Amino acid sequence: MFAELENGKCALESCLDKLYKHRYRGCFALIGLVLFLLFTIFFLVIDPMYRGATDPTLMDLQLTFNAQRFHDIIVSWSKSVSGSADIYKLATILLDYIYPIIYSVMLAFAYAAVRKNDQPTRLDKVVFALPFIAAIFDYIENTFHILLLKGVHNLTQAVAAHYPPSAVAISATASVLEFLFFYAGILALLGAVLYRIKKRFA
Repeated sequence: MFAELENGKCALESCLDKLYKHRYRGCFALIGLVLFLLFTIFFLVIDPMYRGATDPTLMDLQLTFNAQRFHDIIVSWSKSVSGSADIYKLATILLDYIYPIIYSVMLAFAYAAVRKNDQPTRLDKVVFALPFIAAIFDYIENTFHILLLKGVHNLTQAVAAHYPPSAVAISATASVLEFLFFYAGILALLGAVLYRIKKRFA
């Protein structure tokens, strides 16, 4: 068993190493940035389609550990917009299952492109992996939201719905970890950029 784990670890490191050194890493980062901005605009356009202007935000839903609070947010949305749960689920399926791939590719390859080293250190590989770890937690959160709202299509069902506290807590935990790894990736990228600038003008 330990041998299999070690082999898996070596395979993962080898995969990260190859991706990190990819000859088109700068192009991947640029394409990722363009798609990231495009999808961000899509999310901004879709946001008022499933909730009212004064309703709790999507982030409020993502970060709540309380099942009753989760319930109240969905009810609030459903009162403001007919079929809001279905619109939110559709947006999640069509956009938010692609979005994690986009931002993870953007951040990871941008870091590798800024570093410009073909012999990445272990720290480089860890930083490169951070956005992909964020994406995994994003998928967990998205999937839990889809499952939690599976039977909710209108206000009546939103009011009657019961959400298991454990499922809401797992979803919120995934969201918190997603944001932590995502912003850690951004900070690492900014650090690499500043180091590059400092080294250039030193």
